[in-house]
Amino acid sequence: MKATLLQMAGPGREAILEIGGRRYCVRDGFSWSADRTPAVGAEFEVELSAVIDRSWPWEKIFAANPGRRIGLEPLGGWSYLALGRITSIDPVRIDCGILAEERAVYTHDPGVVGAFVGFRIETLDAEG
Repeated sequence: MKATLLQMAGPGREAILEIGGRRYCVRDGFSWSADRTPAVGAEFEVELSAVIDRSWPWEKIFAANPGRRIGLEPLGGWSYLALGRITSIDPVRIDCGILAEERAVYTHDPGVVGAFVGFRIETLDAEG
C-alpha cells in the first residue's frame, strides 16, 4: 500500500506514516538501507505487520468489538487496538482495514467467520 513518510528517527525506531489520510506510528523497518530510505514527505510502498499481545483470552478478543468496526485505534506509541472481522479460517484471517492479520486467533470452527473481534497490537511494523 502507499504511505507518505511524515517523520522518522532511524531504523527500528518510531516513524510516522500517513496512509489513507490517517497518521500511524510504526516501528521503522524501511530505512535500514540508505539508498532505499524514502525522504520525509515522500510517498512509498509499505507493508504492515504486527506483533500481537498474546495475553488476551479468547473471550476478551470476541467481546472487544461491540461496535462492529474495522480499523486500528491508537493506544500510544506504536500500539493499537485492532478492530476487525473474521473473513476466513485455516488460517483465521481478520480484516482490520489497512492490516489483515492471521495470528490473532486460532481455530478451525467455521462458525467464527463473520464475527467482529478486537485485539491489542503491541508493535505495528512497517517494511518498505
